[in-house]
Amino acid sequence: MGTRNIRIDMDAVGHATSGDLLVGALHLEPVVVLAAGATLADAATAMVGAGTSAVFAADAEGVEALVTERDLVRALADGGATTLLAVEVATAEPVTANSASRVVDAVALMLGRGFRHVPVVDPQGDIVGILGLAAGLEALLAPAGAPPWLSALRVALHIHGAGGNTAIRAGSSSEGARQR
Repeated sequence: MGTRNIRIDMDAVGHATSGDLLVGALHLEPVVVLAAGATLADAATAMVGAGTSAVFAADAEGVEALVTERDLVRALADGGATTLLAVEVATAEPVTANSASRVVDAVALMLGRGFRHVPVVDPQGDIVGILGLAAGLEALLAPAGAPPWLSALRVALHIHGAGGNTAIRAGSSSEGARQR
């Protein structure tokens, strides 16, 4: 498995430690919105074309829901055809992280809730990108310059303190638990 290059906006980071790194300083996965009526095949094609692991699917009313690679695999494994509508397997009202949130808090949210992608919103609530769990962890561990076990320990210690962060909001409880 090759290594990925995580781009970090160093002007936004300054001399912050990895624990202070903000989500908005990372190069996020792009926002890709599928048209109403898009199928699982359309979602997979869009993910590959955009180099992302999650896209948004719109329903007939234009409401967008998150579709991830895990959703595609699960739907196909359950016997779903590639012609199944993407919005049918998507997570409505996904949990989001604010671009001003600390990366460690966004990672803790994903680990704690059991999903691997979180849409990132700006202060106005507009979706500006998607943070993947792997990218978040890599961003936290890469700049530390410490042995891998120490960086992992830093992440683990911050995870337990993330519960009170108001910069991260939860979507509906029934759908948020299903988000991947």
